Amino acid sequence: MGGSLRRSPIGTFKDNKAHSNFRQGFHLADFEQFFQFRDVENVPLFENISAYRNREQGIYAWNLVNAKFIGGFLSDNQKGIEIRRMDGITVEDFVIKGQTEIFKNHIANSDKLCAHSGWTYEGLHMMGTAWRLGDQDPKWGLRLKNVAFSGFDKEKEYYPNCPSTEPIGISTDTHYAAHFDYKTSFSNVTIADKRGMILDGCRADGYGYPGKYIHASSLKLYKT
Repeated sequence: MGGSLRRSPIGTFKDNKAHSNFRQGFHLADFEQFFQFRDVENVPLFENISAYRNREQGIYAWNLVNAKFIGGFLSDNQKGIEIRRMDGITVEDFVIKGQTEIFKNHIANSDKLCAHSGWTYEGLHMMGTAWRLGDQDPKWGLRLKNVAFSGFDKEKEYYPNCPSTEPIGISTDTHYAAHFDYKTSFSNVTIADKRGMILDGCRADGYGYPGKYIHASSLKLYKT
């Protein structure tokens, strides 16, 4: 069988759960079949997946091109979903929750969240700058549709050792030429946060993003 396994079709990864892992719930890397088929429908599809109570990311995804995450539940992870070195990504019909009180009350001190001083606690950890293969890429960044974030606003009560807790965070190592150019669109995305926070602009500015722009077709922020 010739060709690269990275560019072979993988079909659908469906109805799977991952919980209580020391690191990630799901670690997904190097799915590039878009470069072989150039078909926006023939893409890696991750459908109806759940990840909860994992010490690090619920979903950690690296170098996926034109992939879809359709339907999912993420809760009680250090980061709900983290995307790196990716383009053409859809996240749709997801519920992403922070740490719940029932789980907080059963965590031993040695396993508490933000185990390292630099760790932040986030629902979505995304790229800020396009970083991939230039003309070969789909060039539409990240699309979120029908996604609900909640439970990331109790930093003093639940996560006193975390430097930051936020529904959406931007990566510190994907900014180049001091700009934000990772196309990101929101459709029917809701964020319940009593602080009124979507992302920590001061932290992003400290990472080297002097301009931060999110164009939302439908983004609702609720102070709870």
